[in-house]
Order: sequence, then structure tokens, then C-alpha cells
Amino acid sequence: MKNAISTFCFFLLIVCFTSCTKKENTYVTNPGFIQPEISISMPIPGDTLRGLVAISAQTSGNAEISHVDFYLDGVLPESQAVDSSAPYEYLWSSEDYIDGNHLVVTRAWTPGGNYGDAVPMLVLVDNINENALRILRVPSQYPTIQQGVNAAKDGDTVLVEPGLYHEDFNFRGKGIWVKSEMGPAQTVWEGTNQNIFIYFNQGEDTNSVLCGFKIANTYNGIGIDLNSSPIITNCILSNIEYTGIISDFTNGKFVNNTLYSCEHGMQIAGICQVMNNIIVHGSVFGLWNASTLSEYRPIGNYNDVWDWGFSFYGNNWNIGENDIHMDPLFTDTIEFRLQSNSLCKNSGDPSILNTDGSRSDMGAWGGPHAY
Repeated sequence: MKNAISTFCFFLLIVCFTSCTKKENTYVTNPGFIQPEISISMPIPGDTLRGLVAISAQTSGNAEISHVDFYLDGVLPESQAVDSSAPYEYLWSSEDYIDGNHLVVTRAWTPGGNYGDAVPMLVLVDNINENALRILRVPSQYPTIQQGVNAAKDGDTVLVEPGLYHEDFNFRGKGIWVKSEMGPAQTVWEGTNQNIFIYFNQGEDTNSVLCGFKIANTYNGIGIDLNSSPIITNCILSNIEYTGIISDFTNGKFVNNTLYSCEHGMQIAGICQVMNNIIVHGSVFGLWNASTLSEYRPIGNYNDVWDWGFSFYGNNWNIGENDIHMDPLFTDTIEFRLQSNSLCKNSGDPSILNTDGSRSDMGAWGGPHAY
């Protein structure tokens, strides 16, 4: 019975949309006219939406597009719901609408006044339960990581399934976890021409967490701008042309990561914590203090910093008294797991524990969030 009611309501919404928006010059008006082709890329069917939501559309085909309209329940809600340049997007304040199902349609226009509509999409608005945390899966629910991040709200987790990814993305200031489902051996970002894969530049704090990825074969791995202070944990960065993690002043935390074969391991400034990392086998400096001010030196301890071209540390780095400088004895340079006799095993910060309750290992496979 419920399914029948939902289907009937959906049908009524589509009828309402077509009757409220129909124009006499719809579709074909001239011989040779190419109808615009458009589809909704975000949100996805069945999404539960809260707060400010990005509605995104993409066009295809050969038709010239003058602008795209975004209709909600058959109505163009405001002048800002018209976008005249790609990527086409409208930020919808769903809190202004009653909780329940709503119809989303996008319409692409040509300069000559012809249009094509996307397949209508029914989405659920639920702001009453706005504090309920969600898991947003990539790519089974959201095709890209950035789309998952765009749909997430503070406290949500964007869970990335195993695979090889080539996209870059931005946390957009959100207090969310972006986490791999199966760990860095099975979830890899790769791309030789990428400047920075993951970017924090909108005031993220330590509620913004990146966990469990391998980033390889790129120019820079992770970029953090002024006033952003995320947590980076259980990640592997290997074969980075310039710097694995590069940051302005930050109060972030960089815990249980493995950096291998970079020109610089980390170039960071601020009163941030650098703990339990393995930073080895690079050409210039393993750890570089990006600030000239003594009060803004990073706090580093319980790291293995070994085999660097010039020095383990640069520019007055605050050296940790429990740092070591030894070959970590990886089993291989693909997954970077530790051999049983590695001095990095059970040698991390004693206040940080492995998943089995033992003292933490250094590197990407240690600590409470290890896989």
C-alpha cells in the first residue's frame, strides 16, 4: 500500500511539473534543431537530504547551452536557481521545505529558447533528524569522492570502497571522516600530473579526518592552507615528486602515516602534532619546519625518520626525543607492512594503542584506526 501511495504521489508531482512549466516552443521548433541533453548528477535517487544541499547537473550532446534551471516540485524557487555556466549547480536550502519527498528536475536551455529536461528525481528531505549520522558510500552510492563530500554533513562518514581513484577533492570545511573501507593497500589515489590530491582550505579542524588511503605517483600529496587543522591518519604517501604533506600554519594532527620516496616528507608549520609516522627514503628533508617563528614549531615525537639526502630535519624542526633513525624493514614497498623484527613495531607513543590493545606501531598499519 505504501509503495502504491509513493508511486501515485510521484506521478502527481511529475504531472504538476509538466503542466506548470510547459511552453509552446518545447523541443523541436526548427528543422535540424538539436535537443539539449541533461541529467542530474547530484543528489542521487533515494537520497536523504539535510540542510544546504548542492544540486548538480551535467549536459551532453552537441546542443549549445545558454543556462540551466533547477526546479523543485515544479517551481523555479528563486533567481539563484539559474546557472549560466558549467559546472551547473544550485545550493538548495532544504530547511525551507517541509520534511518528506520532493521532486527535483533540471532543464537545459539553448540560446534560441528550446529546452530539454532531465529525468525527474524524487528525494527525501529529513531535517527533523538532522543530528543522525550517516555513512555515504563511494562509488556504490556516490560516483565520486567529491560528490560524497558535497552531500555529507558534519559528523557523517564518506566511506570509500576499494579501488584505484584518480580524482582530487576538497573537504569544503566539513567536519567529516573520509575513510577507506579496506585500508591503504586496497584504496589508492594515483596520478602523475596531479598537483594536490586532497585539499583542506576552508577552516577545517580536527573533526575533519582523512583515514586509510594510499596516495602515489603525484606532485604533492596533501595540501593544507592557513587556518585548516585536520587529522591525517593511517595513510601511505609514496613516490611523491615534491612533498607528501605540505601545510601552512596548522594545529592539525599527523598520526600513524607512512611516507616513502618523496623529495620532502612533510613541510608544515604551526603547533601541530606529528606522531608515530614512518618518514623514510627521500632526497632532501624528511621533516621541514615551514615557519621561521620559534613559537610555531611542530611537535614531533615517536617517528622513524631515516635515509634522507640532506638531513632528517630542516629549518629548526622541534626534534622528538623518542624519534629513531633506522631502516623500518618493510616487507615490501607496495603495502609497506612491517617485518616482525622491525624496530617500529610496538615503539610508538605509549598513550596510543593498536587495535589489539598493545602499544602502537609506527606507520600506517598501527594505532587505533589501523586496518
